[in-house]
Amino acid sequence: MIYKNIVVIDDLGDVFEPLNDAFSDDLEIKIRHLTSDFDSLKKYLTRDTYIILINETGLKVDLDQLVDFIQRNLFFLAIPILIVSDNEEVIKRPPKLDSPVLNVALKPLVMSDFKPRLEYAIEVFEYNRNINDISGLPGNKIISSKLLSEISKNSKFALVFLDLDNFKEFDEYYGLYKGSQVMYFLANLIEESIKEYGSIEDFVGNVGGDDFIMILKDYKAADLICKDIIAKFDKQILDFYDEDDIKNGYIETMNRDGEIEKISFMGISVVIMNYMEFKGKMFDEVFRKMNEVKKIAKQVDGSVLLDAKNY
Repeated sequence: MIYKNIVVIDDLGDVFEPLNDAFSDDLEIKIRHLTSDFDSLKKYLTRDTYIILINETGLKVDLDQLVDFIQRNLFFLAIPILIVSDNEEVIKRPPKLDSPVLNVALKPLVMSDFKPRLEYAIEVFEYNRNINDISGLPGNKIISSKLLSEISKNSKFALVFLDLDNFKEFDEYYGLYKGSQVMYFLANLIEESIKEYGSIEDFVGNVGGDDFIMILKDYKAADLICKDIIAKFDKQILDFYDEDDIKNGYIETMNRDGEIEKISFMGISVVIMNYMEFKGKMFDEVFRKMNEVKKIAKQVDGSVLLDAKNY
C-alpha cells in the first residue's frame, strides 16, 4: 500500500509520539520519525512525503541549515513544511522558505485541533501535486476521480477528448519553451470557452502531453464549446509561428529516416461523446471507442470535431 507520509523530524520525540497515536487508526496516513542527522535524512526522506514537520524544540542542528538542506532537493521544494516550537520567537520569525506552504505552531499541541490542520494540508498538497506544471490543469488522478464521481451519481454529461495535431514536430522545431506556451494557450482557451458557453460544474483536465479531456454537463452546450475552441484555436495558433514559416505555409523537420518533411500548422482534433448513449458499457470500452474516433480525426488535415455516435 502507498502511504501519505508525514515525516516528523523530531530529536526529542515529544511531537512524534502523540502524533503517531492520533493517526494510529488511519489506513492511509503514516507518521514517519526521523532525526535531524543529515545522513539519515538523505537516506530516508523520500518522494512519497506529503508534509515535513520539524520540531524545533531540542533540535540538534540549526533550523535554517536544516530547512536549506531539505530544500536543496528539488523533489521537496513544493512540500509543505510545518515548524512546531515552544519558543515564541521562532514562531514569530520562522526561517525563509521556498516552500509554497509554510505553517508554524506553538507547543503544546492540541491534537483535536492540530490533526484536522494536517489532514487539510495533505488534501491541498495531493491536489496540487496532480496539477500539470505546464498547462496548470488537473492531471490523471483528479480526472479519474471526477469521472468516477459523475458515473457513480448516474449523471448526464458529455465526454470530450482534445488532441493537438503536429505538436510534437512544432515542439522539436521551435523548442520546449514555445511548446509550453502553446500548451498554456490551449488550456486557457478551453477554460474561456467553458466559461462562455458552459456551467460552473464543467471540468477540464490535462491527461498528459498534448491530450486534454472535458467533462461537460450539457451535451448541446458541449457542441458549442468544442466549435468555439476550434474557431479560436485556428485563428490564434499562427501567432506562435515565425513570419517566414507562415509565408511558406509549413515548417520543415527531419523524420526518423533523415528525410526533410513539410509539416502543416498545428490543428486540434476533438471527439465528443454523449455518455448517456454509451451508458452500461465498460469504462475501458468507452475510452477505446473515443480513442478509435480520435485516430480517425487525426487523419484529417486541420482541426476537426467528430461525434463518437457516428462511428
